Amino acid sequence: MTLKEILWKEKQKEAFVSLIHGLAKCVYLYNNHERFVQTYFSTYKGKYFTGDGCKRDSDGYYWITGRIDDILNVSGHRLGTAELESALVSHPYVSEAAVVGYPHSIKGQGIYSFVTLIEGMTSSEELRQNLI
Repeated sequence: MTLKEILWKEKQKEAFVSLIHGLAKCVYLYNNHERFVQTYFSTYKGKYFTGDGCKRDSDGYYWITGRIDDILNVSGHRLGTAELESALVSHPYVSEAAVVGYPHSIKGQGIYSFVTLIEGMTSSEELRQNLI
């Protein structure tokens, strides 16, 4: 499959993957060239696969949407875990956050969020409601 065919196929889904034809600036992992090749060149043979998602708008511009391997599909909505975690840690009481998906019989995937509060803060129902 050519890069053009891959991009056309992905365009139909309104989601692109970032591919770089040929070599990128990073050409090996220190002391582990086999892992480098397996990680970055095995998904699309002969293409460097970044693992980043992007989409093309109606003007032809490409927009990076985040990591494709950290995407949750909740009721047809594609949500990046990094973006959800970033929203959680923007709250002044939250120091760390992690978001994971779980199988949901109706929505496809559900979201579990784990947060660590800053020192001295305690959990409350009001805070929980504010974060969700």
